[in-house]
Amino acid sequence: MTFFGAMLGYITPERKAMGIAFAFLSSLGYGYAQYLSIAYVQFGADQTELGIAGGLAGVARYAGGAVAITLFSTILGTVQSSYAAVHVIAAAGDAGATPGTARAVLAAFPFGAAGLEKVQGLTTAITQAAGAAFVQSYVEGVK
Repeated sequence: MTFFGAMLGYITPERKAMGIAFAFLSSLGYGYAQYLSIAYVQFGADQTELGIAGGLAGVARYAGGAVAITLFSTILGTVQSSYAAVHVIAAAGDAGATPGTARAVLAAFPFGAAGLEKVQGLTTAITQAAGAAFVQSYVEGVK
């Protein structure tokens, strides 16, 4: 299960099917292990304390999940934004954008099409080049 979870780092926008397969296989293992761990905790408890043992195992499971989500979201956001700051501006500049326009494109991407419509001097070539770099920034963030 850890192997398939680690293999998610090799997913790119061109390998979506592989990503779905690895996510499915990893989820099967993690889901099975979580319920199995709660059952093992209850095996060691007295009959009168089964509810407490199962509840504490569930609390530990959810607390661990909250810590993991916070940690991985922070890592994703940090890596993605630092990669995007360098590569989106460079890609927009290579496509003919001025430095000011390139910075405006980077700032507008999180707001989608509505944000990009407000950028002055934006062309289709700049949008496509910067968009590809922005998507790649998420790929790098997941790695």
